[in-house]
Amino acid sequence: MIQRKAMRQSGLLSLLACIGSGYLIYIDRQSPLALDLVEFQLSLPVPIPGLLGIIGAILIAWSFLGASSAPVRSSSPLTQPPHKRPRDKRADPTSTPARSDSNHATDDWWSQVKVSCSHISLPPGARITLDQSRPAPVVLHLDMAPPERWKRAIQSLSTWFATFSTPPRLRVEFDHCPEGPTPRHHMVNGAIASQIERASFKVVTDRDAVEILFHRPDPRWKNPPTTG
Repeated sequence: MIQRKAMRQSGLLSLLACIGSGYLIYIDRQSPLALDLVEFQLSLPVPIPGLLGIIGAILIAWSFLGASSAPVRSSSPLTQPPHKRPRDKRADPTSTPARSDSNHATDDWWSQVKVSCSHISLPPGARITLDQSRPAPVVLHLDMAPPERWKRAIQSLSTWFATFSTPPRLRVEFDHCPEGPTPRHHMVNGAIASQIERASFKVVTDRDAVEILFHRPDPRWKNPPTTG
């Protein structure tokens, strides 16, 4: 009995850790602890919240499976609690307009982001994709671009960040791009620092990509637009 209880408590702690790490990695993305977790997750083959969630679910399921073999006492009808009438779940119509206005404002801002981004001047072999629901909402794709060319692309994108809006994270993906005289993350760091203060971001390497974590992003990037 004591072992099952301890196992159940460990499972609950793992689930709480899953929720907490998921919030820091995918929602917060600004605090020092969140930045450390993001950097640590890049070195792992599986997401940290998913791993903690699986461990917690296994521990809780195992504790209940062990308890299922114990005899169950049937309760007397006299001790059963009385049935409660279901509560009225009608929505309050007064709250709908405010939420609709907030979603409408978010959609308008996201439309402005896409229009403004389409006007960024990029060299051949460079393109940008936007997806506000991903941890890195802005991805710069570089296809067979030499160092000088992708350096110009990163500088153009950094100028847009500095003048329009800064996201929480930028991902730069290199597809068959030749190596430069220095490591890629050093060159990315220098290209961004030419437009944005170096203390305002952190560069992290990830296989054939480099991720840039911005410490003071525009909070509107955290609110995904509605789909309909």
